[in-house]
Amino acid sequence: MIGQFTIVDGACRDVDESRELGLPVFARAATPRTARGRVAELSHDQPITVGDTMVAPGDLVLADGSGTVFIPAQIAEDVVSLAEKIFRREQLMARDIDRGVPVSEVMGADYEDMLKG
Repeated sequence: MIGQFTIVDGACRDVDESRELGLPVFARAATPRTARGRVAELSHDQPITVGDTMVAPGDLVLADGSGTVFIPAQIAEDVVSLAEKIFRREQLMARDIDRGVPVSEVMGADYEDMLKG
């Protein structure tokens, strides 16, 4: 496990305080209302649905302030490999932009197609 964090498929309170304590929380919204007496853990280490996405134990979960992504364990290695390829290309693109190459030239006609592998 790279890090521990909490994902809430709904609203959560004390998000800032949780992060200050070293436990990042990613939620759909913030609320001042407590969950005491309204929320109960029904199970753990079981498949769940978050939004309309099925998530199973062992799946890769990436989260930041822009959103949360769930990657099925069986394809995680391929997805990470493709993401690293895209990252390397974008680093080269950023270098070219820093060197003064126009963005329209750096992006190229195939930029959007690089997600296809």
